[in-house]
Amino acid sequence: MYPQKRFLLVVIVLIISIFFTSNILAEETSEPASSELVKYQAIRIWNNCDDADECSGDKSHADKYCSTSGSCDYAGECGVKSWPPDQGCILYSYEVDDGFLGIGEDDECVAGVIPSGYNVDEEYQNSLGRVGELDSYWKDTLTYTSLSTIGAAGTGALIGAIATSWSGPGALLGAGIGAGVGFIVGGLNSLLGFDDKDAATALIYALFNFKDNQGVLCGNDHYWYQCDKDHNGTLYWINIPLGENSYGLSNTMPLALFECKNIGNYEYVWRVKDIDMDHDGYTEKEDCYDNNFLDPYLGCPSLGEEEYQGKTAEEIQILTRSLCTNPKNGKCAICINPGAAEVCGDKINNDCDAGPNSLAAAENDLTSDDCNKFKAGCLQQEIFNPDNPEVLPELSSEESSSEEKTIAPTSLVHKNIFDQKFSWIPTIEGGYCCGYNGIKDSGLIKDGAEIETKAGTVESAPGSYVCLNKDITGSKDESIPDDLCGKDWCWVKASGPAKFQVLTVNSPFGESYDLVSNSEKWFTCDSSSSSPYLTTPFISEDDEEGITSLQKANRFYCYQEGNHYSWAECHGENDKAVNAGTIKGRKEGESLYTLYLPGADVKTGVQYGNSIEVIASNSPEFKKFYGEEAFYDFANYQYLEFLVKFVADEIGTPIPISELTNKVEFPAQVYLEIYGPEQKDSEGQDKNILYLKENVLGYVTNNPFFSDQSWMHVKVPIKEFQGVTKIKISTDEPNLIGVRNIYLSKEGEESLLCSGEDSEKYSSWLSNIDQLQAQNPISGEKLCTELYGPTAWLGKEVTSDSIRCCGNNLQEYYSGPSKETEGKKYGCWNSQPIADKETTMNVEFKITSTEKDLELSYPQASANY
Repeated sequence: MYPQKRFLLVVIVLIISIFFTSNILAEETSEPASSELVKYQAIRIWNNCDDADECSGDKSHADKYCSTSGSCDYAGECGVKSWPPDQGCILYSYEVDDGFLGIGEDDECVAGVIPSGYNVDEEYQNSLGRVGELDSYWKDTLTYTSLSTIGAAGTGALIGAIATSWSGPGALLGAGIGAGVGFIVGGLNSLLGFDDKDAATALIYALFNFKDNQGVLCGNDHYWYQCDKDHNGTLYWINIPLGENSYGLSNTMPLALFECKNIGNYEYVWRVKDIDMDHDGYTEKEDCYDNNFLDPYLGCPSLGEEEYQGKTAEEIQILTRSLCTNPKNGKCAICINPGAAEVCGDKINNDCDAGPNSLAAAENDLTSDDCNKFKAGCLQQEIFNPDNPEVLPELSSEESSSEEKTIAPTSLVHKNIFDQKFSWIPTIEGGYCCGYNGIKDSGLIKDGAEIETKAGTVESAPGSYVCLNKDITGSKDESIPDDLCGKDWCWVKASGPAKFQVLTVNSPFGESYDLVSNSEKWFTCDSSSSSPYLTTPFISEDDEEGITSLQKANRFYCYQEGNHYSWAECHGENDKAVNAGTIKGRKEGESLYTLYLPGADVKTGVQYGNSIEVIASNSPEFKKFYGEEAFYDFANYQYLEFLVKFVADEIGTPIPISELTNKVEFPAQVYLEIYGPEQKDSEGQDKNILYLKENVLGYVTNNPFFSDQSWMHVKVPIKEFQGVTKIKISTDEPNLIGVRNIYLSKEGEESLLCSGEDSEKYSSWLSNIDQLQAQNPISGEKLCTELYGPTAWLGKEVTSDSIRCCGNNLQEYYSGPSKETEGKKYGCWNSQPIADKETTMNVEFKITSTEKDLELSYPQASANY
């Protein structure tokens, strides 16, 4: 049955072609071999009326549904027709006259060609009525489409123009078939002649309905398609003619949608189901974007007619979802419907949860277009889809409940426009999608929260989190602790496995900087940091070694390291510090900008040998944090300092003064070499630029005293080298040296030194090695005696705070009250401890240096990103 809206047709043009045949009408087919619709090549009605009035008063069922194989005839009366017909479906009319013993009988058979969409259902109607309703439906369909406000501007106007350019399906198809085939009903007798006029009259005016309670629909391929129990819910689209194109060919579009329905009493008929232009299984009234005119121009996927015809809405919806897994297709009409996955960020209401006819992106609902507020879209997560539980219209109460067909809410993998799994946490703003905003999310610190979602569920992630990208974040393990990670992005929790671990953010568009957690919150070390010290946590916890969180937090200090900022962790010799053994860890006596010794003893930080290479910028330990293209930058630093002593072997056995001449070959020298990046030499070979090579024993601050109990402190003036790739400290063979505590320092500033000690109230960093403060358990005494000898610490008794440690500065002199050590009191002469009543002297030399200074310049270069 068509929609109830009707209009008066003054003249109805019926497209009927009369054929005279001699073939035999075949029997009905058996059950279908598959789930495909049962189809027939013709149907037949049987009547014995003689005129329009008599035929209009008789009611009958369709007599035969003819199979798709064999021939169609009855008693040799029906004409021959090649199969399939070119212009429509075949409807046979067989008229039987009453007679006695064959006298006066004049049985007749004619065939009419019926347009696609002709529907034989439970209603008793003649062909005039059915074609008239079809004409009305087609016009209404095109008018409805022309008034649609959905889709790109201009498409509705285009359809409207097409709709007004023709007078109805009868006229259009009549012109297409040819003047000799179509005919006006009023001229029937003159056209058909006397012999078959009764059969033709019955074909036009006889009232009939379906056969065996199963309706049939004239399809686009001019077969009749049956609606039956096995195909309840099946859909079929009828092509509506839109006129001729510029090539003179007929344009059609599959707009008229029919559904096979059980209407009760075990009757199955085709019913008009509204419009579904994009063939996604959702009608225009259910969909929020049904206009697919632009889809071919957008490279959109589509279902072929053989894929959507004869399928249920649910089957089509499943097929559609399989086509729409790529979020770039989220703009396509076929991928926008109540069963679609939401694509957050595309500004489109992909799943229509804002209602039919609304394409506006929804921001605050279950499937928000804001990826920050849509967890599943951010994570590209498969979740139960409660937004639009699609249910087919309720069936008649007369039907068995076992036949009810409900499309249950499905699980959908929701998407984002980048088709990437990011990381998400709930926040008081509704959430945040780490990585969705690109590189600017890297290093972003957010507080998680507990929130109730629109679905009524609770999302909870309390604590401080930092958003990090795996590819541009450096760490001791070359990986991010896997807290909440997507493909490339992670939310890393401050109280999780990463606590107290230094992480480096290497932005391609800015300076590198460090992050560290105090076990409760994340803190950044960069140019905007308000304090160089790490804030201590509110609650302190002990680890398995008995070290508290407060003590660990007090180990950290933020400083500028050339062209970037860094956190440094100070730890003791036996501590299992998180950053120990990395370029972010500092041992006793090391300063902030310490240059890492890759071969040093793990506990003491001392490396022994004839030639000792400081970590190069291409070293694995350096690359872990700064990547392939990182270099040392000595900008804003004027000195390179280190401690050195001559030893007997490569395990660092001290040399007593009495054996120096036997163990050390004099004159003893210590060389410092600093190299820059590679460049081609005069022979075309790649070689590192030599920035500095110098014998540096002349820069010893505590005099070159070859003691087995102390170290020589070397402080070499340097230029602000950039692009430093390698540093080497060596001596002449066969001499051996030990080297430790290599760091950079600034003119006029005391270098902070790692004490190797812990406190819950005070920093582990010494402002200088002379430090001694009331109530602060951390002082410079331990470090002073280790580096400059057991008698170098003069104690709190001294009259000047800057002289407590003798030897750490150049030309230190002191004579006065001091601490008693080994039964004696000591003073300081030219940075050397001297006991009371001992004598010493200075020997001064005047030398002239012929060394030529290396002039360096670093031209500015600009780069466009």
